[in-house]
Amino acid sequence: MNSTPSNSPSPRRFRVVPPQENRPSTPPPTTQESTPPPDQKPKENTQPKNKNFPTHWLIIGTILVGVGAVSQIRTNPSLAVDGLVEFNPDAYREVTMEISGKITELFVKHESPIEAGMPIAQIESEALEQETQDLQLRALDHQVNLENARSQIIFAQERLRQTQDNLEQVRSRVNQLQQEYNSLNSSSPPPEIQGYKIQIQNLQAQLESQRKDIEVHEELAEEGVVSRRNVQKLRDEASMIQARMGEPQAAIGSITRRIRTELEAKQDELTRLQSAYNTANQEYIEAQRLAQSRVPVQQQIEEQIQTKRQKQAEHSLLKAPISGLVIAPNWYQIQGKVLRSGDPVLALADREQLIVKMQVKQEDIHWVQPGAKVSLSPNEFGAEILEVTVDEKWEIYTKDEQLNRSTVPVIARITDPQRRLNPNSQVFATIHSGQSVPLYKVAKGEICSKFKVRKYMPNFCR
Repeated sequence: MNSTPSNSPSPRRFRVVPPQENRPSTPPPTTQESTPPPDQKPKENTQPKNKNFPTHWLIIGTILVGVGAVSQIRTNPSLAVDGLVEFNPDAYREVTMEISGKITELFVKHESPIEAGMPIAQIESEALEQETQDLQLRALDHQVNLENARSQIIFAQERLRQTQDNLEQVRSRVNQLQQEYNSLNSSSPPPEIQGYKIQIQNLQAQLESQRKDIEVHEELAEEGVVSRRNVQKLRDEASMIQARMGEPQAAIGSITRRIRTELEAKQDELTRLQSAYNTANQEYIEAQRLAQSRVPVQQQIEEQIQTKRQKQAEHSLLKAPISGLVIAPNWYQIQGKVLRSGDPVLALADREQLIVKMQVKQEDIHWVQPGAKVSLSPNEFGAEILEVTVDEKWEIYTKDEQLNRSTVPVIARITDPQRRLNPNSQVFATIHSGQSVPLYKVAKGEICSKFKVRKYMPNFCR
């Protein structure tokens, strides 16, 4: 059968039509098909059909062209992230103990304002007081030792002076005795020796004269002029003169021995005193050295005591290093606590200077640059939206174990004089990228982010 059902495609037939200028196009006649009754067969369409260009290809092409045109529209993408409001680290200072001690009184409360230099707390440092007392005891001990050393200087100086005086006296006596001993046989002997020598000379002269008389009388006695008795008498007198000469000679010998003995004794004494003088002089020098060595130690201890007292006076009051707001939620527990040096007491912060820390996904971080605008929406109904700018973008990725993704911290500084944001509060942040990019790049980024295409098509997501 050559007939073709109405629902099956009919063969294409072409007809040559001459071109006509400025002839309005006549739409092809439309064939209205009626639905045959159920008991009748559809009639065969004997008229040829005109086939034009397929409309579905036109629609597809139109859609592709539209998508391509729309994808080239440039837009500024934005990212919606959660943010945490914190104090600005540049306007945040932790106040620590400058010395170990007990906080006896606290002058501030939580969230109370304070100016730089105002007292925060009264500190009583038992350790510092004990150290000061120990230094004072050491200073007293060293002062006693120093006074003893200075007393030793005085005693050694007095012994040295006495030894020197005795030494000079003995040395003078030794010189005198040496001169006397040397002058015993000189032409100018001591007066006592000189008297004995004169006596000896006189007796020698008498003895010589007596001997001459004896010689004369012996000659006369031989001649018989005088008797032998007279000669013997003269001889007896000469013997008596000779005997009398022994007394001054013995006296001179006694004086010589006495001078020599005393000279030897004084020389020994001089040697002993010279040694004693050297010892006394050494003791004096040693006492001076000891006293001089203890003076710097005493001065050092006194300086340490002064430093401790000054430190105790300066640090007995803990003062605010900066102006700001007191951050001490447990301020009522601080008073009475004993803390060590360096332990934190409380914190001071500028309530108006805050930051918001936002965690941006690693695949979206390229949309964020310093200077990008950020809209902050507090988690409060009807709260005003704040506009800030990105101040810092870290280069370190952090791993979010809960969401199993890598994020990059982004910081924006906030100046909030109206105090619309509270530290440690969550906010909704919208980061507006300053880059103007085609829409298809935004769509590609969303596809890579939502459907994990990066894992399977890394080149597509670059």
